[in-house]
Amino acid sequence: MLTDNKLLRIKNGGLLLLAVFCPIFCKLFSIPLPSVMSEWDKTSLYIRNMTGYLRDNYVSIIFFFVFVTAGLTSLLLGYLIHRKFDRNREASFISLRAGAFFIVSALFFLTDANTMFVLPSSRELSGYISCASLMLMPQLFISYIRMITTRKTIIFSEWFFFVFSSLFFILGMFNAPQEYITLTVRIVGFALCVFVMCCALQHVRTLSGKQTEYKHLIIVLCLIQVILIVAGIVFYFTQHRKVFMVCIGLTTTIFAYIVFSDMLNIAARRYIKTSDYESVKKMAYIDSLCNISNRNAFILEQEASFDCDELCYIVFDLNNLKRINDKYGHSEGDKMIKKAAELISLSFDEFGKCFRIGGDEFAVIGRYKTLAQIEKELRQLAKRIEEYNQKSNLKLDLAYGYARRENTDISTYELFSKADKEMYRFKRRGKLPIKMNA
Repeated sequence: MLTDNKLLRIKNGGLLLLAVFCPIFCKLFSIPLPSVMSEWDKTSLYIRNMTGYLRDNYVSIIFFFVFVTAGLTSLLLGYLIHRKFDRNREASFISLRAGAFFIVSALFFLTDANTMFVLPSSRELSGYISCASLMLMPQLFISYIRMITTRKTIIFSEWFFFVFSSLFFILGMFNAPQEYITLTVRIVGFALCVFVMCCALQHVRTLSGKQTEYKHLIIVLCLIQVILIVAGIVFYFTQHRKVFMVCIGLTTTIFAYIVFSDMLNIAARRYIKTSDYESVKKMAYIDSLCNISNRNAFILEQEASFDCDELCYIVFDLNNLKRINDKYGHSEGDKMIKKAAELISLSFDEFGKCFRIGGDEFAVIGRYKTLAQIEKELRQLAKRIEEYNQKSNLKLDLAYGYARRENTDISTYELFSKADKEMYRFKRRGKLPIKMNA
């Protein structure tokens, strides 16, 4: 069964296919491309140079660059929200769909002057692109609106725009009379203006019941949108097309600002949420002194490795810490703890995970292939300790014990207890520092 979003995607995809297929079909059967251009516009030999083109169409060119920038920014913002801020799919899709709307709007403004640049041969194509962009704009706008408002307010408009936009391409492929094509374009354009105005009024109504920091600014901007749309429609019917384009361009620019405000607020909230989560996670699972995993993380790892075979626990204890604290102060004792954590982490980084499970106690949980592998890692640690002691006045002294299992007959808790007992047996033997035979 098709959901509403899937149905909308199918309609959007169908319109896009029609927009691409229509010029191909017209080219194959030598049919003029559908547009609102007159025959005189299509066949005129008047060639403007670039200076004249920019002078005559500076409004469209300015808004083209504005909306290209807005579209690319919105697409990038949607990507960043999805990848960096807790993978918020809903917010990223809102930004991506708004970005697609801005890109198509930019294409509409670029081609509105009936010629892509200054060549007569491109006029018919640019006239078609202008109309095709206008046919796609309502569907892309509705794709954005559907994600921030209820379905009931847009279901009729969605089908209305889909039917008339499809009708434009179908009439073009069947070489319908120019007046029918022009009427279809004007109906879609006028309906889009009314729909954007209704959405702005709905936004005002929604914000009026909320307490947000920029509520009044957004309400004022939405009301300005409504005024600009009404003024634009009036100027269109009074044959002031350039003023009409200015009104529509400013309306879309305000819409872009509102979208970016919403997206940046979402990104900021996600950033704060992510930062708070990371801070809490660090406090909960990272030892503040040694900057390695703490006992909480050790317990979680114990539970996670409950069913693992070939598991090895290595437990370490820093000897003579009390004597160092009493004679040299706790700051020196903390330095010894940090150095022990550093050397253990370096030695067992590839073997497993290192944890500080107590004041001067450390543990490593790792997987082994052979007993020789464990002994190799311990010899590597012993070598690092020996190198450190040669340069330091205070000697680092570690006792260790390890236990391993080949199957899950023994639990992880029993395995840790066994390694801990081996460590204390090592301490009682008084082997200081770690020395192993090669």
